[in-house]
Amino acid sequence: MNNSTTFDLYYSPVEKHFCYHAIFGGYQIFILICNLIILIKGVSSVYLIKMPLLRINILILTIAFTIQSILQGAQSVLYVFSFIFHKDINIEICSGIRLFGNTVHGIVDFIPFSLAVIRYNIIFRKNKRMIVFWLSQILLVVIRLTRGIYPTVSNDSKYVPNGACGYVKAVNNDFMMALNIFSVSSEIVFPIVAFIINIIILKKVLKNFKKIEKENEKKEQKQLFWSMTIQILMPFFCHLPSIHLFILRLTGFKETVIHVIIVDTLNTIAYSSIYQLIVFLCNFYVFLKVLWSKEFEKMPLLKINIRTLTIAYIVQSCFQIMPSFFYFYAYILECKINVLVCSGIKTFGNTVHGTVDFIPFSLSIVRYNKVVRQTNKHFWIFWIFQLFFIIIRMMAGIYPTISQQSTYEDDYSCTYVLNIHDFIMNILRLLALTFEIIFPIFGFVINIIILYKTLNMFKLPTRKEERKEQKQLFWFMTIQILIPFILHIPSIHVFILRIIGKSANIMFLFVCETLNTFAYSTSVFVSTLFVPKLRPIFFGICYVNSQSNNRTVKRISY
Repeated sequence: MNNSTTFDLYYSPVEKHFCYHAIFGGYQIFILICNLIILIKGVSSVYLIKMPLLRINILILTIAFTIQSILQGAQSVLYVFSFIFHKDINIEICSGIRLFGNTVHGIVDFIPFSLAVIRYNIIFRKNKRMIVFWLSQILLVVIRLTRGIYPTVSNDSKYVPNGACGYVKAVNNDFMMALNIFSVSSEIVFPIVAFIINIIILKKVLKNFKKIEKENEKKEQKQLFWSMTIQILMPFFCHLPSIHLFILRLTGFKETVIHVIIVDTLNTIAYSSIYQLIVFLCNFYVFLKVLWSKEFEKMPLLKINIRTLTIAYIVQSCFQIMPSFFYFYAYILECKINVLVCSGIKTFGNTVHGTVDFIPFSLSIVRYNKVVRQTNKHFWIFWIFQLFFIIIRMMAGIYPTISQQSTYEDDYSCTYVLNIHDFIMNILRLLALTFEIIFPIFGFVINIIILYKTLNMFKLPTRKEERKEQKQLFWFMTIQILIPFILHIPSIHVFILRIIGKSANIMFLFVCETLNTFAYSTSVFVSTLFVPKLRPIFFGICYVNSQSNNRTVKRISY
């Protein structure tokens, strides 16, 4: 090793990377559990036995993603435990895990492509031999394995700094360059080819189901197309920033700390903007569905609930995405960002975000009043309190912009934002923190009370269906309350740090903002899954009711 003797092969974890690895490691454990659940369901489900290709698809991908989560999460878990117990990290072991994890990650990348080719062969080529295909698959696996193993065994390898392991082994010669070029090419070409194959399969299969009685089969094939497409395109789009950095390295990009910060910031902004745009479109889609669907005329409270939340999330997404667009606009046109304007929009966006926080609680109170109290007597007191809460949240966002004692603090999209740490602002922060903790708990308790009261109203066996619907509605409301609350815990931690006069690093702030966005993008969608009446309305493309007993036995396997 060229520089193996220049430093000790043990690395002491540092505090500035701890939060990132704690969150990333926890996320990988969460993904691991999800994949294990899907794997168990895929193995045990009787329904999937009738769909062999779909079953194989699920089993292969979940096994691959499970292994990948273990390897990618291992280094973060190792970092967290080493930091907590004041132990040093063995650089050789950590580097090996990281390199092998990246290798497995590369192999997993082209599994959807392989499954698309196999599916095409079974359906249309009547399961003809694919010797050339399997040889090419073996070659691809060998190349990807070589890319991960070669830096570990090569005599030309050297140590380069790394945030998780301290240092990792790397090689910079012609052979490694060729492996890297192939890896980048495969990450671009395979998803595109797989997507085209899926379109061809869909078109050919739909021609076989032109008759009216084959409507269910047509719907299922469309569902499968979207299932396979998401498995292909989601990793592809999420890899674009990594591919961009990969290409920069191949073209001789010399990594200094400043360069890495610039590239990581652009990737971060890209993810943030695209994600906020997706959130906006998803919530806008839900809003239009509620607006046009006649089914909601029979469910007025549910209609108000979804409309209110989607409008709030749309407005919030607009404000939160604007600083990112400012950043892109300034970077592309090589002009400067107006820090005051950008800071004002970002601060006001945080205010809107805070106001949105207690909407599920408010809707729970309104529902309790309509369902249990069945009267509007003295309800004006509640609306006065609501107005009071909104004013406090608005003040928390407006005050730093108008105060003469405000100072500029670092920010990853506006470069700087106005902030203040005086007595009034600390009081506003303390109230905001109290609201973020108390309101979700109150909302959850109120939903339990509503469920308890309504179930007592439907004790008779003839009201069994109503009891079932009330339980569904309970989970519908509970998810809208608890998902934002749980994913807001890191933001609450930042809030507490600011109140006691400390500050969080920019990376941790980005993690908080991403979790907040994720909370709002998923809460309404996930909650609708618990109300069967809503599933066909929102997921008509991807959802089909249970099949009747008289459906055709002979069918194309998928």
